Parts: sequence; C-alpha cells; structure tokens
Amino acid sequence: MKKLEIMEGEKNPFVILDPDKNNFLIKGRSFPEHAEEFYKPVSDWLDDFLATEYKPFDFHFDLYYLNSASLVTIKSVLLKLKKQIDAGRKITIVWHYDPDDNDIKRTGEDYVLLTGVPLRFSENAEEEE
Repeated sequence: MKKLEIMEGEKNPFVILDPDKNNFLIKGRSFPEHAEEFYKPVSDWLDDFLATEYKPFDFHFDLYYLNSASLVTIKSVLLKLKKQIDAGRKITIVWHYDPDDNDIKRTGEDYVLLTGVPLRFSENAEEEE
C-alpha cells in the first residue's frame, strides 16, 4: 500500500502513514479551518489499510495544539483504531506530550476516559539549549 504523507502547514500537522517503514505519525499543531476535510484522506487511507493489512503497528500522536474540530476528528481516528484493537489486532497507540504541557497530556487522558481507547503515554525528552 502506498504511503500517505501530508507536510506540516501553518495550521495543520505533519502526517506520515507509511506501512513499508512501519511509521504512523501525526505530529504538530492541528487547527485547520476544515478539520474534517483535512483528516478525510487520513481516515480513508486508514480504512483501506486496516481492511488489507494485519501486521502489528504503533500509531503515534505527537500534537501540541488541537482546536475543537481537530479534537473531534482525532477522536474518530482513535475510535477506528480502538475498534480494531477490540477485535484482537495488535496496535499500540502512543500519545506523546512535552513534560511541561499538561494540557496535551490531559487531552489524551480525556480520550481514555471518554472512549476507553488504550493510549500509552510517552513523555518527550526535553531539548537541551
């Protein structure tokens, strides 16, 4: 399956979905004007991938800002992955956050509480100056 890559923009995150390199990542800030439209190719790609590929993989979220529309669309991606996990697929969902960013960590914790999605939390290493 071909990879999906969306370069980071002023209002949208970097997205790489590359099964050949086992690299599944959404990273950056997410506040596109039309979040549902922005994430539609991600959702469609994921539907195709999940219908044809069965190998274990890790899906990483490394976001540092989400607007309310992005919260909803990210939730739908998480629920899609959770459905596969509940069916027995080996998928690890990793929620990255900076040590000083309690809001993003709390967002992940809220997803767990609201949806039951099994997130593994990973604190990003602090950058040295």
